[in-house]
Amino acid sequence: MALVLIAASFTFGSSYAAASTSVGISMHVISSPTNSSVNGIPLLLTDVWNYVNVTIQPNPTEGVSLIAFYGNTVPSNRTPLNYYEWAYSESNNSWYDPIYGNYVNVSLSSVHGNEYSFVSGMYDKADVGTWTLEIFNGSNFIDQLEFDVSQPAIGLVVSAPAFDVVVEPFTNNAVNSSEFGELEMTKNSGSIPETVTFNFGASNSFISATLNNLTVQPGETVYHSITVYARNWSPQIINFSGTVTAEFTDQIQGQNYAQYVPDVQFPVNGAIYVGHEGYAIYALSNVTVQFRSSATAAYGEMDIIDIYLSGNGPVTVNVSSSALKVLFVSGGNENYTSSVSFVLSKGTETEVKIGFEPVEDRTTGWITAVVSIPGSPVSKSFVTKVSVTGIPGSAGHGGVASQDANFSSLMLSTTALVSALLAVILIRRTHGRAHIAQKGKKIPTRDTNARGRRDSVNRSERIKPRKNWER
Repeated sequence: MALVLIAASFTFGSSYAAASTSVGISMHVISSPTNSSVNGIPLLLTDVWNYVNVTIQPNPTEGVSLIAFYGNTVPSNRTPLNYYEWAYSESNNSWYDPIYGNYVNVSLSSVHGNEYSFVSGMYDKADVGTWTLEIFNGSNFIDQLEFDVSQPAIGLVVSAPAFDVVVEPFTNNAVNSSEFGELEMTKNSGSIPETVTFNFGASNSFISATLNNLTVQPGETVYHSITVYARNWSPQIINFSGTVTAEFTDQIQGQNYAQYVPDVQFPVNGAIYVGHEGYAIYALSNVTVQFRSSATAAYGEMDIIDIYLSGNGPVTVNVSSSALKVLFVSGGNENYTSSVSFVLSKGTETEVKIGFEPVEDRTTGWITAVVSIPGSPVSKSFVTKVSVTGIPGSAGHGGVASQDANFSSLMLSTTALVSALLAVILIRRTHGRAHIAQKGKKIPTRDTNARGRRDSVNRSERIKPRKNWER
C-alpha cells in the first residue's frame, strides 16, 4: 500500500479522493497577512471575516462546498451556534451561504487556479472549541479535518495621547513632535487587526499624524507623531484636541447573527507653543512677552538674559535686581543701564538683552523686568530666578581651577599662602597651567541644542505627565 505525504492534516474521503488527491487548508482574518492556528490546527474567529483557503489537487469539476459543524458529529438541531455551509458554484462562478445567507462575503471570495478562498464568518456566540470541516466536490465528499473556533479578543493600549510642539514665531516651518520626544504609542493587545486613525477637527488643516489610517496587527506596537505646519503665527499657545479611533474593519456588520462592535475612541490633545524653547509666554494687552523663569550664572562672569516682545505699539521695560548687578539693558537699537523704550511692529519680535553679573558667590539672585505700555495703566512684572554657582573652576562650578583677579590684594596668613602655592603647583602638574579668570570680562557661550537654538530646553517644566488608557 502506497503512503502519501501531504502538508495539511486531513483524512481521505470518497471515491473522488483518489490516492493522488491532496487537500490543503489555511485560515486567517482578512486583514492579517499571517495564518491563524492553535498548536498547528487552523483557527477561525467568530464575528469577523476570515479567509478559509482550500487548495485541492486536482481541481474539482463541480464546484466546492464546505460544511462546518461543532464537534465531530453533524448536529440534528442546526443553528448558527453549531452549523454552517459555505459554497462555490463552478457553473456560474458564484459564492453563497445556502443556510443563513449571511456568512459568505461574496465580493471578497475568489478562486485562483486550484485555490478556493472563501471569505467566511460565524455568529459571534457560536460554540468555541474544536469543529469539523468537511470538503465536497459538488455532492461528492473529498475530505474532512479539524479546526478551532474562538471569539476575537479586542484590546487596544494607547499611551501619551497628547502632543506638545514648539514652533518658532513668524515662520512657515513644518515641525514634527518627535523632535521633542513627543510620541503616541498604540499597541494592539487583541487578536484581530485594528485600523487606527487620527482626527484633529478644525486643526486638521495644519496638523497631520504619521501612520494615520494604519492597520495594526495583533501584538503589534506602533509609534505615532504629529507634524505641525506653522502659518506665520505670532507668539502664543495654540491648544488643540481630537481623537484617535480604533476601527475593527474585519467584523461582520449588519448581519442577522453578528454583533457589531463599535469603534473605540480615545481623546487626543496638545499645545503648540509658538515661541522660543524654554521661555514662558504671557499675553499683556497688545504685547506678548516671552521670558525665562529660571537661569544659572557663574560668580565672577557676566551673563545675559533675553526677553522677547512682540505686538504693536510703544512699550517700556524697566529692570531691577537682587544679589545681581545689572550692567546694561538693550533693545530696539537702544542701550541703557536699567530701562529701555521702543515701538513694536506687527509681524516681528524685539529681543531685549539684560546684561548682569552676580555680586555674591553661591547664592540666588533675581532679575525683575517690568513691562509697561506708555499712556496706559497696563504693566506686569516678569521675574527670573538666577542660581549663582561658585567661582569659575572652584568646587561646585565644574571648570578649570581659577583665582579671582583680586586674589593678590587679600591678606593671607603664612599657612594659607603656602597651601595656596602648593595647590597651584599641583594644578600646574595636573593640568599643565592655571587659568586666571578676569572678573567681569568673560561672557559664557550658551549651549546649542539639537535644533540649533542657543537656549537649551527643560521639557520637564512644560510637559504634563502622561497616563495610559486601555480598553
